[in-house]
Amino acid sequence: ISKLELANADYSKVNTAKANAEAVLASSEAQYYTQASKTAVTAAINAVVYNLKSSEQARVDGFADAINNAVAALAYLPIDTTGYTAAKATIPSDLSVYTDASVKAVNDAVSAIDTFLAGNVNIKNQSELDALVADLTDAISKLAYKAADYTAVTAAVERANALNADNYVDF
Repeated sequence: ISKLELANADYSKVNTAKANAEAVLASSEAQYYTQASKTAVTAAINAVVYNLKSSEQARVDGFADAINNAVAALAYLPIDTTGYTAAKATIPSDLSVYTDASVKAVNDAVSAIDTFLAGNVNIKNQSELDALVADLTDAISKLAYKAADYTAVTAAVERANALNADNYVDF
């Protein structure tokens, strides 16, 4: 009686998953992913055990699934909000001395950034945030003081002008 040998497992799904994962890690997009999520992809690739027999095909297919799942789970770096924090810190604490229109422009810029950041943003949206921060900085630089209220001064001048200089020793 001759001894039958099992065929090797089919690694085509693993090879495809590995090639896809390596392409993603080598792409320009990879700079936007967290190191931990890139490490998970590499770990999934390195976990593949080769030369298994067809009786372990489910295990081999599991390697492919693990690689594909790690690629799908790649996480983007968070957006950098330090510029926004710095710009926001330059907003004067007392806005009551500025015109309503210039204060509205600052408030609208802050609101636009807060709305933007409330969305699903990541490092890939950095240029959009930077543009919004530039708008905020511009609005802050354009804060315009309200015109002074000269009502009391005008009234005092009118009273002084109404005085008769001849009635006073030292006018």
